[in-house]
Amino acid sequence: MESTAQILLVIMILLLGTTLTIIGVQIFFLLRDIRQNLKKLSLILDDFEKVTGGVASGAEQFGDLLEKLKGTLSIVAIGKSLWQLFKGSEEFEEETE
Repeated sequence: MESTAQILLVIMILLLGTTLTIIGVQIFFLLRDIRQNLKKLSLILDDFEKVTGGVASGAEQFGDLLEKLKGTLSIVAIGKSLWQLFKGSEEFEEETE
């Protein structure tokens, strides 16, 4: 009877050891896959950073363009006002003559 119990105990220990070994190998493969996926994610995020940096740079340049255009339009408005003022003074001189 003791030999049967010992045989069953040895079989259970072997099954448990095999199961734990298989689980350990699977965890190793899982961690390796996670590491590879994190590297890929890092590359994707680096590329995303380059793209958003380009978009931000383009938006900044567009903002600068709009500011320059606004300045140009204000200069044109001042010129138009001066032109109307000059034209108005010519009409005033023509009326007085």
